[in-house]
Amino acid sequence: MKSLGGSLLSRTFCSPLFRDQLLQAGLGTVSEIFDGDAPHSPRGCIAQAWSVAEPLRAYVEDITLNRPPHEKEVLQTLDYQ
Repeated sequence: MKSLGGSLLSRTFCSPLFRDQLLQAGLGTVSEIFDGDAPHSPRGCIAQAWSVAEPLRAYVEDITLNRPPHEKEVLQTLDYQ
């Protein structure tokens, strides 16, 4: 999302993929891994913290554009570029 600029087209494409996955394996979770070839079937553990955390953050921040309220100030404090 960030590398493509978070365009409306990319958000529109990614949003249903994430929502569908939340209902596919374990309710509210994201599968651990996916096959590299189509149809990209989910594999591995159905509920791992690291499999859920980053896609959830990306969905909230990059697709719904709901950013943390003090994000810029925190990043400036950390001298993050």
